[in-house]
Amino acid sequence: MIKLKYPLKYIAITSGYRSKSRPNHAAIDLGWNNKYGGQNAPIYAPANGKVILVVDGKNNNLQNSTDPGNLIKIQHLDGLTTRLIHLKKGSIKVKVGDIVTKGQQLALMNSSGYALGSHLHYDVWLNGIKVNPIDYTYYHDDQIVNLDTLKTYQLKKYQEEEVNSEFKLYDKVIPINLINWQGKKIKQYDKVYYITKLEPERKTVVLSALRNNKYQIWARLNINNIQKVS
Repeated sequence: MIKLKYPLKYIAITSGYRSKSRPNHAAIDLGWNNKYGGQNAPIYAPANGKVILVVDGKNNNLQNSTDPGNLIKIQHLDGLTTRLIHLKKGSIKVKVGDIVTKGQQLALMNSSGYALGSHLHYDVWLNGIKVNPIDYTYYHDDQIVNLDTLKTYQLKKYQEEEVNSEFKLYDKVIPINLINWQGKKIKQYDKVYYITKLEPERKTVVLSALRNNKYQIWARLNINNIQKVS
């Protein structure tokens, strides 16, 4: 299972998943900090994936409690889908069909739709069912976590798993070359492939590709037969 990354530089949960006070809130709300972008903080992609829905052009709307405002929906590997909601009008940098990479800036935080103030409503779906984002999302060394949030929600820290110094396992876009037993390049692929599984006992990796709008296993290759494109 891929590991999602919190979509903000500064992580402070202001409303949890299905809390006692909000049992129907199947998401988490993330707040802002003046030091890290304030009420228009940059929003980043939680993982590599394909944009499957974009809504833009909406203002704040307190008259309709079901209006999510401006949003981006992304399809990831392993049946995961994420939504980033209440984005600033006109700030969205991607369109439907775009391939995004983990950590890529996508938009700015704000309060479009039904929102009492600027924040990011972040939800995660697994095979079409809403799940707790905290169970699938990790904070990284380049992020700042609010201490109360860390203590209250027991956030998980990302530990990167490596194939070796050149290839990093999971949600890392790697352009590759195939090489033969003599070390000569066979073909360079222009498409984006994902190393999605490591099989250390066989010294192989599983690569997946995006085909017909779905991620599919493309090949199982010996680690000695792929090299990072320089």
